[in-house]
Amino acid sequence: MFCSKCGMEISEGNKFCSNCGATVTATPPLKKVVQLRCSNCSGLMTVEEGSLIIACSYCGSKELILESDEVTIEKIRNNTYRDVTLQKLQYEAAKDDRQAEKEKMLAFKKSKFGKVLVFFTILCIIRFMFNVDNPIEYIVMTVFMLLQLIMFAASWLMGSGTIKTKEPHLFGIVAAIAFALFIPITIAGNLADKSYRERLDMERNEQMKLLEEMTAE
Repeated sequence: MFCSKCGMEISEGNKFCSNCGATVTATPPLKKVVQLRCSNCSGLMTVEEGSLIIACSYCGSKELILESDEVTIEKIRNNTYRDVTLQKLQYEAAKDDRQAEKEKMLAFKKSKFGKVLVFFTILCIIRFMFNVDNPIEYIVMTVFMLLQLIMFAASWLMGSGTIKTKEPHLFGIVAAIAFALFIPITIAGNLADKSYRERLDMERNEQMKLLEEMTAE
């Protein structure tokens, strides 16, 4: 070691410096400081070498260290490495999932089924716009047409990933129901046509009777 006053090297065991006569003061060795993560709240705890009990400054819980300092430090290193590796794997997995989801959405939009859904959605919009002002007899058919339009659009949004669903094939089920609605729409349209013609015939007959009565007078 060296004299703290003049810097002269001092032999081990000497209490005074042979150069300046200064008293030799033993410098305590620096203690190693490590950080542990609290098992209760996951807060970081600063631990000095040789400590047997550590207290968390965040939650106040205390832990007993039974291992040696080397083991403790190694455990910290292992835990840190494991946490970093786990976070990296989770990030990579999430990144792969997002990429796979994007590729799935793009593939659906380019698929024939996706284009068919777009076509029928546009077709239903045009049909609904032309039939929204129909007479009261066509109200049931118009409601079915609106429902079909919503289901075609929802099916495409589900398939493209715009609407998230837990069931991967739900968009296909919704599309099948939308296609099946052509049957009640056709039936409702035929019934509406029949009812509308009957009402027109009835009004025409009433007008003819009224005209005949006016002519007879």
